[in-house]
Amino acid sequence: MEIENRIEVTDREGWRKEFVLSKRLIYIGSDSRNDIVLSPMRGTGVSPRHLQLVVAPAGVITCSAVNLSPVDIALGSQKVLPPNMAAEVTDGESFKLGDFTVALHFQGGAPLPQTVISKEAAMRAGLKNSAGVGLRLALNQVILNPDRPLEGMLYVTNLGAVPGVQFRLGLDGLPEDCYEIGPAPILFPGAEKAVPFRVWHPRRSSVMAGTQRIAFWADAPEAYPGEVATQTRDMRIMPFYNYTVRILPGK
Repeated sequence: MEIENRIEVTDREGWRKEFVLSKRLIYIGSDSRNDIVLSPMRGTGVSPRHLQLVVAPAGVITCSAVNLSPVDIALGSQKVLPPNMAAEVTDGESFKLGDFTVALHFQGGAPLPQTVISKEAAMRAGLKNSAGVGLRLALNQVILNPDRPLEGMLYVTNLGAVPGVQFRLGLDGLPEDCYEIGPAPILFPGAEKAVPFRVWHPRRSSVMAGTQRIAFWADAPEAYPGEVATQTRDMRIMPFYNYTVRILPGK
């Protein structure tokens, strides 16, 4: 059975509804254009666009939550998420959005590493490609075969002092349909997050077999404009054979 991440909404009268998180980016609010609409008919105190969730893949029990409203959001029983700030949340945690309670249910898996380190330690570990953005690459195999993809991890670090930084991730050197990178994290100063990626063989004549240099990159243009962290690898793309057989009638 397919693993599903879900969100449970309860209103002030006890009405309850569950939503399957089928997207990586979820908006919650009173406006009808949100992914999850908290109707004013069932409760008050909800902004048109109140909360954003950046959801990890199914089987991973963590996500990032961003408060898009002008008021504090109660997170659990003791924590508060201020306006325009982000936090890492995990399975079983709940938010109070006006008269509504929103609870997260992530099924199976284990959380990706989320550690807090000092900027100096990050620099000694070789993470510093810029003043604010750190990037490490874990990729054991560099031979790309037509019949199986390569998988690895990108470790993104907020080396600066800006809180709640939204990062972007990408790869140069291969067509866009040849790779998939997990959702880019939102991180506080000193925090590191592992993001999985997968690379497929191009399987086309426009990409030649042989050694190809690829470059993973991370940036955060709003928090650290002009700064980019990169990790490069020389990848060996194996030949892809595509034969066509035509049988001609004998003379």
